[in-house]
Amino acid sequence: MHNEQKGFISLIVMLIVVFVILGYLGFDIRQVFSSPAVKANLQYFWSLVVGLWNNVLVGPVTFLWHAFLAFIAKLQASVSSPAA
Repeated sequence: MHNEQKGFISLIVMLIVVFVILGYLGFDIRQVFSSPAVKANLQYFWSLVVGLWNNVLVGPVTFLWHAFLAFIAKLQASVSSPAA
């Protein structure tokens, strides 16, 4: 198993443990997230993320993605063609 997969699985396990501990201590996470103040804060944060993506990141990420795809295509072409 790769290190990235181990890290992702350990993150999932840690989140489950945190939720179990919070439940054991009497915290109702559903009630916290249904609070109007928390909903408003999450909506504001999401609007910031969407604005950052649309106004700043979409151009550079798209450029890098296309460069990556071109690199992969060249790599595949060089691997599939016999060396002279």
